[in-house]
Amino acid sequence: MYQDEKCLYQSTYAELHIEHLYTVEINATFSVFVKSYGFTGEYNFCMQKEQMMNTISNLKELYDSLFGSCRLIDADSDSHICIEFENKNLKISGQLGGSYEDNFMKFSFLADQTLIKLLMNTLSVALNN
Repeated sequence: MYQDEKCLYQSTYAELHIEHLYTVEINATFSVFVKSYGFTGEYNFCMQKEQMMNTISNLKELYDSLFGSCRLIDADSDSHICIEFENKNLKISGQLGGSYEDNFMKFSFLADQTLIKLLMNTLSVALNN
């Protein structure tokens, strides 16, 4: 698996890249790229700082217990990413783009828990900018 600071997970069939683009007051914008079994999509997610702090806390609990779920929700649309343990496997699923838009992508793939730690780091860095 190849990983850089934007790549949270990469396998033969799936990829998840999240990059912090900028922060304006309490809102941070991220570029999210997903590849899932031949389909790809990219969308900008917006999250408020309080939401990021809660998400980091939820991700830490998820990482420590290897049980439960955490959801990243875009502030500007119904885009979301769900990270959940399902039968001891880490399942990543969600939707890029608003369902009201002409184009959007639903996805689902299995990953490993290292993705959680990398996502916590990405959100933490964005909080400190």
